[in-house]
Amino acid sequence: MVEKKVLEPISKEQVSAGDVVIGNQYHRLREAYRYFRDGAEIAFRGDGRVEVQTDADDASHILVEAFAAWRRQANADSEGWWNTFAMIMAYFSLLEHTLVGCLAFADFDPEKETVTAFIGLNWGDKFKRLFDLNADLVAQKKYEALRDLAETYRNTYGHGGFDKRGATVHFHVPGIGVIPATLSKVSKTPHFGLVPAVVEDYNRICAVLDDFDSWIAAGTYRNAIMWIEHGMDYAFDAEARAEVAANAHAFDAYVEAMSYRRDRAMNMDW
Repeated sequence: MVEKKVLEPISKEQVSAGDVVIGNQYHRLREAYRYFRDGAEIAFRGDGRVEVQTDADDASHILVEAFAAWRRQANADSEGWWNTFAMIMAYFSLLEHTLVGCLAFADFDPEKETVTAFIGLNWGDKFKRLFDLNADLVAQKKYEALRDLAETYRNTYGHGGFDKRGATVHFHVPGIGVIPATLSKVSKTPHFGLVPAVVEDYNRICAVLDDFDSWIAAGTYRNAIMWIEHGMDYAFDAEARAEVAANAHAFDAYVEAMSYRRDRAMNMDW
């Protein structure tokens, strides 16, 4: 009763005014991303958890060794792909959380938008809200690189292995066999061999993600990324945003001081 009649109206009023704080989960999400990224690297180099077992006592030594070598590579590729897929899913979760943190450092106006509405946007719309892709061609290229990864891996395998372009749907051609319903951009559609991504794909994906991380940390939202990486919560109230803006000229020292103050409060070191 108290929750519905008292707290609910207050919460709606506070959210509408932008007087909200979002807990920073950046490091928790990034650690998950790094876990699967490291797992993929380990697997692709042949040191993964999947063991090779052979039951070919009657076969020649050469055949046994050849089969074992093939199985080792197949296992490495399979386990590498499993971790690569999980890595990509974890990264886009991290990306969305990071973009929400960046909103607190953008031209946020609670009279025109709400934090909850922004959170409800997909990652692409969050990105477009923070960056003007028509005016910023570099941001446009970064967005397109991430979008390609999302469409090829995240969206496809996050929806049962089906993409929107029909590349996972095949039709029969008499005398030829089955071919994908979508034939354009074959190199970018999920029409793969034994696994959707091998070590070369993994390296390319990591390069795209690393490039984006470096770019956003050094650009328009440099201060936001520094704040986020220090584990500071995302405050959207007018007073907090005004204080951040007032200290933009010496932000490094400001965020260190705020981080120290936060740590003392958490440790009850008064």
